[in-house]
Amino acid sequence: MTPVSGILRASILLYRTHAKLFVGYASWLLLSYAAFVLTTMVPNENVRMGLGIVAQLADGFLWFWITVITTILAAQLLDKKEPDTNVVPLYALSVLGSFAWVGILQALVVAGGILLLVVPGLVFLVWFGFAQQAFLLDGKRGIDALSASRDLSRGRFFTTALYLFG
Repeated sequence: MTPVSGILRASILLYRTHAKLFVGYASWLLLSYAAFVLTTMVPNENVRMGLGIVAQLADGFLWFWITVITTILAAQLLDKKEPDTNVVPLYALSVLGSFAWVGILQALVVAGGILLLVVPGLVFLVWFGFAQQAFLLDGKRGIDALSASRDLSRGRFFTTALYLFG
């Protein structure tokens, strides 16, 4: 396995080399920030709260969408492929529901473990920490994504924990 420091160096090099691409997509998040700022200027409290909820939902949607896009772009760039910036955002939009579903399953399992005790929650966090990446990069869906994440960490729990938290 590549050491954590090697992964960090490779990540910095990747993002430095393709900063314009990643910053371009991340700048979409400024829209939700602008919506939050504009919402605070509405004098009517009920309208302000309603607009705040809509802005929060839009912010969550944008975060999921940008996460999917940047994950796919990073994978393509690491595979030395030229990213298709016309196709990736549309593909990301089409898989957003499934990506969110895997994230919900992942959160429910970890939260259930935390309710049992803190330690099982941390174990589940390490076991299932790569479920969304298994969905995006390996095409696994739902429970299969959780199983794939668990298989990745089987036999190397502490190494996986170090990589996940490092």
